[in-house]
Amino acid sequence: MVKKIKSYLSTNKKDIFLCIIATAIITAAYLSYLYFVGVPMTKAQILYNQALTQYQEGKYQQADESIKRSIKYFKEDKSLKLEQDIKDYLVD
Repeated sequence: MVKKIKSYLSTNKKDIFLCIIATAIITAAYLSYLYFVGVPMTKAQILYNQALTQYQEGKYQQADESIKRSIKYFKEDKSLKLEQDIKDYLVD
């Protein structure tokens, strides 16, 4: 059994090495996506939801702070629209 494993490893070193390299590249790409896109989008969405709730409850100053923090993490059209709605209400 051990001889079979050793012979398999010795004849297929290149293929095993390529699989390990491919796995490392895919893992690095996925973790990079999470770090640069996934996590900031999630934080921004949480803050957007918080700002929307505060806006609906009439807490406009708190909503303004939350939406600014949301936009700092990740700009989205709906966040910018809510920010404008909040600013319009604060000006009035």
